[in-house]
Amino acid sequence: MKITFLIGNGFDIGIGLHTKYQDFYEKYSSPESDDSKNISDFKTHLKEYAESSDEKKPIIDWADFESAFGKHSNDFESNEKRRYLDRFEHFAMKFNSYLEEEIKNVDYSNAKFISKTMRSALASFYEIRQADKNALQSLIQRLPSGFSYNFISFNYTDCLDQCIKIFKSLTDEGTRKQIRNIIHVHGYIDKNMIMGVNDASQISNPEFAKDIDVINEIVKPQQNLDGRTAYDNAATDTINESDIICIYGMSIGKTDKKWWNLIAAWLSKSGDHALIILKHDTNYNQRFVFTQSTLANKTVDQFLSFSSLNQEGKNTIRRRIYFCGNHDIFEMNLRKKDTASIDSFVPTSDSNSVEQTKLA
Repeated sequence: MKITFLIGNGFDIGIGLHTKYQDFYEKYSSPESDDSKNISDFKTHLKEYAESSDEKKPIIDWADFESAFGKHSNDFESNEKRRYLDRFEHFAMKFNSYLEEEIKNVDYSNAKFISKTMRSALASFYEIRQADKNALQSLIQRLPSGFSYNFISFNYTDCLDQCIKIFKSLTDEGTRKQIRNIIHVHGYIDKNMIMGVNDASQISNPEFAKDIDVINEIVKPQQNLDGRTAYDNAATDTINESDIICIYGMSIGKTDKKWWNLIAAWLSKSGDHALIILKHDTNYNQRFVFTQSTLANKTVDQFLSFSSLNQEGKNTIRRRIYFCGNHDIFEMNLRKKDTASIDSFVPTSDSNSVEQTKLA
């Protein structure tokens, strides 16, 4: 059985990194002595978004920012392409430097704690709402025996890689072989960092949407193609070969529409394919069914809105999309100088074999 995790910024936040859009925005928006007028105006523009009472304006997460930057193109005349791209480049380079400093705050010294957390996550990702857990357990028992795990990271940091490396170093050979690929579909801090929109239709300025320079710079699939990274191809192959996909800590936004459409198509190919969406949300409250169902339906509806399937096809795959809020399986505070006691962590299982814990 092939299980693939799509990992978003929620992983980095869960280990203690300050990588929310708001974290970086608060630093980026501060004026600097070397800011050009164009950059100063851009920072003012971002502040207007942040302080606006218009519900359509606020930028909450990274998907919101990428989408908003595509719309921001409408604020420029057709001959102002360079001003627009300078803003994008300045923001991206500053964010790159910010991440480079932020990852220095991660402490990997408690290897045992990290290994237990990773083992527990792989054993408990499907332990969600009871009826859904039952359905997933039934599916797992029908699928081929044996487990393999792939990871498609949408983060630029290597924090996931480091945690998996530690986990593999402290487990048995059989479990190590179960952990396969880690694909960084948007690159790394130090190599091929990719940011932007899903396609040219998300660039609101009609002239810019046809301009090859703009497309090459801010359309993510085009950046992957131009960089000859092959990240897209590797991720596509991994998704298509999966039996179960688990999305963890990601916003289901339109700037990654390509991947949601691909996963929906994958779901439609087999009744034995299942998608699990694990999302942290302050509005999710396990005390009340209505808060659970509201967020679940909203998230699944949003995911399906990016699919090219017809309505009948969407209705069919909906039954195999499982949602759970605040099931933070990879959460572990690794930030330096943290006073919380991590020795009190109790793993789901002390078994050395992920496969053994799966069907327990």
